Amino acid sequence: MNKKDLLVTEAKRLFGHYGYLGFTLKHLAKACQMTSPALYYFYDSKADLFKDCMLAELEVRHRVVVDCIENTSSFIEFAALFAEHAIDVCTKNNFTVARGMQDVIHLPDEVRKEIEDLYYQNLVKPIEDALLSYNLNKSHTTRLQAEALLNIAAFIGIRGLTYPQDELIKLMISLVRGMTE
Repeated sequence: MNKKDLLVTEAKRLFGHYGYLGFTLKHLAKACQMTSPALYYFYDSKADLFKDCMLAELEVRHRVVVDCIENTSSFIEFAALFAEHAIDVCTKNNFTVARGMQDVIHLPDEVRKEIEDLYYQNLVKPIEDALLSYNLNKSHTTRLQAEALLNIAAFIGIRGLTYPQDELIKLMISLVRGMTE
């Protein structure tokens, strides 16, 4: 693992633990056994580092969404597989996109806008398109439904540490059934 990858990996862990406002570059320097000035060789600001953490996670989540869409033929199947993947991703990773999206409010406008656009393109849009392909709802609420599904998956993923996986998947399915009625 190169130094920049190590910094992003450690930063995701620390952002997950402290949140954006509680995180400091001193935390990261200590965790990576570097000096604070050495970090500035890689990152000009905490916002730039956070952006790279979010981009890395959005990429991972995008692959999960696409995989779930490609390997299912109904919205219920998609929801079950997506819940399973959400649990797996969240139990292996302290940094959640849901928490990260809450923290974007603290970023400079141009960085926040870039992350919000990538969140839409990588996660919301593919699910929105899947909803339309499953012929569930052709109304203007499809985007809202896709975002709700992502939030439910984040909730279920985080609860994967405390509840049995099969119960969480059943919960996702029942909530999705409610969304489609």
